[in-house]
Amino acid sequence: MARKSSVDGINVLGKAWGEVKKINWHEVNRLCQQDFHIGLMGTQQEVTAMQDWLKNFPYFVAGAKVSARAATKDTAQHVTVITPQDGCFDEKLIKSTTFCLAGRDMANEVRRLKGEVYIFDDTALDNLTTQILSNHREVQFALAHNFPVFRPELAQSAIQDTAFQNAAWAMLSGLPNSLPGPHHLLTAPFEGITDFTILTLNEIKLLFELIGLSGYRITPLYHVVEFAMIIGLGKLAETIATTAIGRLPGRTGIMAKGAIAYAFTWTIGETLFFYISTGNKLRGKEFAERFRGHHVQGKKVAAEIVSTYQH
Repeated sequence: MARKSSVDGINVLGKAWGEVKKINWHEVNRLCQQDFHIGLMGTQQEVTAMQDWLKNFPYFVAGAKVSARAATKDTAQHVTVITPQDGCFDEKLIKSTTFCLAGRDMANEVRRLKGEVYIFDDTALDNLTTQILSNHREVQFALAHNFPVFRPELAQSAIQDTAFQNAAWAMLSGLPNSLPGPHHLLTAPFEGITDFTILTLNEIKLLFELIGLSGYRITPLYHVVEFAMIIGLGKLAETIATTAIGRLPGRTGIMAKGAIAYAFTWTIGETLFFYISTGNKLRGKEFAERFRGHHVQGKKVAAEIVSTYQH
């Protein structure tokens, strides 16, 4: 029996690795190497605060700041301190930046020269990363790859997108089995296989995104531990979801399956980001607490998906 379990484990890992090779992780590496340039304008004290802010890694778990190992990069090529020469700023230099961070006194100068600017006020920085990432989607992975301050928020965005995709797929694949009839003999095995393959593929793609935005170059063979985490937790999610839909009728079962897929994907994503950022794994109790919290939101997401399809 132990031998069979071992062989099954090897087969699952082998299949997973076959799927991994289908994912273009080179594209994530390319996105992380996109060119961008940030101008820093202000007093010496303000510029120092901007530089410190860009290096800061505001990573919180359950409301508490986590001591993490943020990857550091040589960012000199991406940042220029712009100072006036003979009382005037270099218009071409400002226009060549992707955007500028500026103290309040200099922000109007950037606007006057038709540059993009974000006011840097170190007493009100709560929404600054959100504004910059949402306005510069084309370089958001490169921003996070190079500057830790953008990593937690972009990681959350990537996890949320994947959780929604997995919830939608889980609900779609469960539709045939939610209807009564003999077709279950054919559709039930197909559902299990496709769920595990598609959901796991999405989670592996998410892993690559989390590695890249965390400041590392993606080399899949270096991340066997993370693959094993995804596969193990993915099988657990599949078992729980299959049990849930089997006990509940029709649309209720479909929504339960979607909510579980959403919550597990969110929690797996958080577990991966925590491991990449700290080198530690979430404990079972912490994983369960995170899952329960996301399951509440997953129920709302599943209801929204159903409502959208009905309209």
